[in-house]
This record gives sequence, C-alpha cells and structure tokens, in this order.
Amino acid sequence: GDPLAEIYSPEVYAAVQELKVAQSISGSSLAGMARDKVRLLGIEDAEIDKMLKGGDGKYLVVVRSAVDGQVIQKKIQQGSTVSAGQMLFEIANLDSVWIEAEIYERDLSMIHEGQQIDATVEAYPQHVFKGQLSLIYPELNTSTRTNRVRFDVDNSERLLRAGMYATAMLTTPVQETEPFHTTLVSTQTIPSEPAVAIKRQDVCPVTGAKLGSMGDPVSFQAAGQTVYLCCAGCEGAIQRDPEKYVSRMRTVSNEGVLSVPETAVIDTGDQKIVYVEREQGVYEGLEVQLGPKSNGYYAVISGLLPGDRVAASGAFLIDAETRLNPAASASYFGASGNPSSGTSPDAADANGSLLPRPATGKGAEDRSVSPRPAAGRGAGDSSVSPRPATGRGAGGEGLKSTTKTSQLTADELAEIAKLSETDQLLAKQQVLCPITMERLGSMGVPLKVLVGDDAIFVCCAGCKKGVLRDSDKLLKQVRQWRAANQ
Repeated sequence: GDPLAEIYSPEVYAAVQELKVAQSISGSSLAGMARDKVRLLGIEDAEIDKMLKGGDGKYLVVVRSAVDGQVIQKKIQQGSTVSAGQMLFEIANLDSVWIEAEIYERDLSMIHEGQQIDATVEAYPQHVFKGQLSLIYPELNTSTRTNRVRFDVDNSERLLRAGMYATAMLTTPVQETEPFHTTLVSTQTIPSEPAVAIKRQDVCPVTGAKLGSMGDPVSFQAAGQTVYLCCAGCEGAIQRDPEKYVSRMRTVSNEGVLSVPETAVIDTGDQKIVYVEREQGVYEGLEVQLGPKSNGYYAVISGLLPGDRVAASGAFLIDAETRLNPAASASYFGASGNPSSGTSPDAADANGSLLPRPATGKGAEDRSVSPRPAAGRGAGDSSVSPRPATGRGAGGEGLKSTTKTSQLTADELAEIAKLSETDQLLAKQQVLCPITMERLGSMGVPLKVLVGDDAIFVCCAGCKKGVLRDSDKLLKQVRQWRAANQ
C-alpha cells in the first residue's frame, strides 16, 4: 500500500476529461461508463475523486506496492519514460526465503516434500534456521548427478540475505526408507490368509530355519498373536518365553530398525559378514544384507534377528584366525547355503556350518571361536571340519581341540539319558541335529532315524524328512562328528 512512484499519462488525462464532461450532462448514463474507463486504467476511486477535485490538470497516477516487503531493485529514475508491462520495482518479502540445494542421486529415495531441515550460514554459525522441503525439481543434472531441491526457511529476524551460501541438514528416519517402510507397513496389518502370513514371516523365530523346510509350518498362539514355527519341536521353547521369540520377528518399528555396529561388520567386497555368538565362546559367521550407515551403525535388512549376540569388536581377529587355520576354515558358511534371517541365541542357523569341535585361540575377548571358513562350493558341497588343526591363531597361541559334549546342558543331557545306553553314547558323540544344528535334547528326547545299519539322531519329528532326503551325506557328516568327539 505504500506509494512508490507517480506517473503522468496522457491517456489518463484524456479519460479524466471525458469523465468530467459526462458528469456535466444531467440524466445521462455516460458518467458511469466514463468512470469505469478510468478504473480500467488501474486507478482507484479515491484517486479518481482526487483528480476530479484538482483543477491543475496534473492527473498523476500513484503506483503503490501490491505486497509487503523490501525493494530489492529499482529499475527507473525520476523523469524516465515507461511503457506498459515494464518492470519498475522488484519487491520481495524476506520474512520467508528459499534455499536451493543439490541432492545426490543416490540420496533421492530418502527425501520427500514436507521434510523438516536445519540450516546454517557462515555469518551466523551458531544460529540454526528451521525450514521444510517444499519442492523437488523433476530433473537431474547429468553432469553432477545431483537433483535440485528447494527449502522454505523462516527469516523473521531478517538475518538471511539473498546470495548467501547455506548448509542444510535433513534427518530421515531409516524406517521411512525402503525396504524398511514396506516392512513396517506390512507388520501393521494381520493377513487373513495363512499362506500370506507364512510368506511374510519367512523364518521360524526359534531355530531361524526357513518356514516349510521341515514340512508344513505349525501355527502357535504366543503373546496374543499367531506365530508360525518350523516344526512342533519348537513349541516348548516359545511356550517358555513367548515374548522373547515374538520380539525377534519385529525388525522394524516406529522407533527404529534392527542395527549392528559398524565395527562388527567385515566387508569382503562381495559379502558382508557378521560373527554371531551361538554359545559362550563359539561364533558363527553369517552373511548379512545391510542398509544405510548412520552414526556408526548399519541398518540390517536380513541375516540377523533381534536378540542375536554379535562380536562388536575383535571380529577381524576371529576372521584372521580363520584364515591362518585352513583346517578350521574347511567349511565355508557360504558353501552351506545362505544363512537364514538370523537365529536365536540358543539355536544355530539351520543352514550354517557350526563346527562340532571349535578351535580355541585368541579371538574376540580371548574366547573359543568358530572361525568363518574360507570359500567353498555350492550348498550341496558343504562340509564340516570335525578336527581343526593345531596352529598359530591371531593371538599367537596354539590352537587346541575341545569336545562338543561339554556344550550340552544338564537339561539336554537329562533328555538324552532317556534313551538306551548305546543310543545315549551315540547321541552324546553326535551332539547336534544335522538338520537344524540344534543341540540334541534341546527339544525333548532325541529321535532316532535308522539309515542302513547305522542311525542318525534328530532334535524333533519335523527333521525326519530332511534326513531321509539326504541320508548318505548326513550320515557321513554325523560319523565325522562322532569320530571327533569319541
């Protein structure tokens, strides 16, 4: 509303004179038509009345500001001649300003309109300016591989100036990015079809085995929801501590996602490996799929479950011990199939190669470790190294063999004691179920499956089919374990 300039216009002069003449004719409608003509020239009624009262003939048009703001540019001088459509002043309201920034192409999936930002400028390094992302331009700069974006920033204190450089910080919760957002949305709805629920859950929360690998999954009510297990033998474990196992299926929530320390990850180039403590002092290398890194942590897409204990420090010592001991590394975890999406702390990976006789050396926290084996072949060529060779480990100490029977708990031994004396001896020497890698006795009395003139013990009835499918290979593996533990 403030006046900016006055302009004399012959066209305005002629229109005002016509209005005067029309007003002098009584009973005529010409006065109204003439007044409308003056209004169409952009002159308000108050200005028209002022011109009609003035007798000097200087009918000056007052140009007033149409917006609140400051004059950024003045493009005319006093006495200048102007034409229709010419810009006279550039006025901007600096209460809110724009910051335009460049976002790398790889980060576009993590931003969205309406996102809050914190911005700083060199002039006021301690002052944080608040704003939000208002526009993502629909084109990419092919030279820099960046995308321009615009932020609306509050500048009520008038500290920001046009032309300043600013640094804008966007914070994107990992659970809002893919694939975590899709996972979070899917967990908020309960599928009515069992097949859909089984596909979504994917793995058994007790053993970590893929659902369907031991026959039809078994449904179980735990912590107020339906949970699917790989076999009936898992019911006892989840019944004893339902919340523990149900929580292992929640890798994404509104508060965050499952994460692992950066120091726990060994990046081989083709794979990312994390060592998980299966038992006290016994570690297993698992391949994991990781998301973005933030504040020293990697978001976990697959390979681990909540509750897994990982070697947060010393993972490279474990890896070095593996590489220095070829016998201990004969069974490469990749050769036994992709690890399932994590396993419980008291259950080995269904497809992993948990060594029955781990080597003792200087690993993480000087504990007995199950080293990550060297590269092997396909899933059908997986083998177990029952008797690691003695050598110098990462810590410089000699590697010594230990028996696996010491890792059976009193409860497990009590279940094995229900077998005949001959079967008890065989089960104690075998130690593990060759299908799930669970310790015998952890799911009740071990079941005996006859293979020719020998026998294989499994943890539960759900594993019988797996033995029958590949009995010769599993029997060879079990005999190695018995020889090592004899």
